[in-house]
Amino acid sequence: MSAFRSFLVDWRVKAAAFRLFYHLPGGDQMYHFFQANITKSIPRNMDSVTEMAEHPIAHARRLQECFPHVGDIHILEIGAGWDLLANLIYYCYGINRQTTVDIVNLATSEAVNAVISALQDSPPPGAIRRPQANVRGASLREDLEKLYGITYFAPMDVRVSGLPDKSIDAILTTSVLEHIPSAELHGIFAEFRRILKPDGLMRHRVDYSDHYSHSDPAISPFNMLRYNERVWQLFSPPNHFQNRWKTPDYLKLFQATGFGVVRCDEVCGDLDVLAKTPLHRKFASQDKDDLSKLSAAFELK
Repeated sequence: MSAFRSFLVDWRVKAAAFRLFYHLPGGDQMYHFFQANITKSIPRNMDSVTEMAEHPIAHARRLQECFPHVGDIHILEIGAGWDLLANLIYYCYGINRQTTVDIVNLATSEAVNAVISALQDSPPPGAIRRPQANVRGASLREDLEKLYGITYFAPMDVRVSGLPDKSIDAILTTSVLEHIPSAELHGIFAEFRRILKPDGLMRHRVDYSDHYSHSDPAISPFNMLRYNERVWQLFSPPNHFQNRWKTPDYLKLFQATGFGVVRCDEVCGDLDVLAKTPLHRKFASQDKDDLSKLSAAFELK
């Protein structure tokens, strides 16, 4: 979740706020109100579509390369969020059939329409079309499917997707896997193996940085590596969870669930900053080059 990013606040205060929202009845709605009216992070700032949608654009362009008839494929995207930005980007690049899943029902017509308006005015580079109509709040899901070929399921646990065997051409995620507990990832990837076509592909962009550092300049992207599991659970409630995995952990997951890595592009952080971070013993013995990575983009088959 991206609230507070324009709101400089101590990360521990933010963690407490997320925990409060999680435990309060109607916490999701309260969190939405807070984002829309206090932090002003909904709708998101779309002044630069290319920058905001960098990773979905990369996914879409790769799909165009891999599938000559990209309009005929069926893709699955995990983590739709409030505004379905990635899905509307994929539509702009010619993908006609999408299923998108989220563990929580977050999407709102206001947030979706803000993205539609931005893409109408400034479509991403190389787009072959742009959205033509807004969705209506009373019929959000119906309009998404009718206008844009997007079937939206939320809340849904993707481990029990109900999709037919070998029915999906491509599975995509952007900054989603790091929010899923490690115990659940094996079940999710087993389901991916079941539903992905033999010639299908997956692309996953994972953000390894401490997400609290995105809005608190007082801490580094490696801050979360300082804590044991018990303490980190206090700072990492389910609605702002990070599993603290790095590339070797994901590579073991992929191998265990039968996927081969076609490509892995990593972004490295500052080794000097990592060296100054007092690592918990769980991480202190790990390879420092692995720990220094701030993100990775995986392509799997």
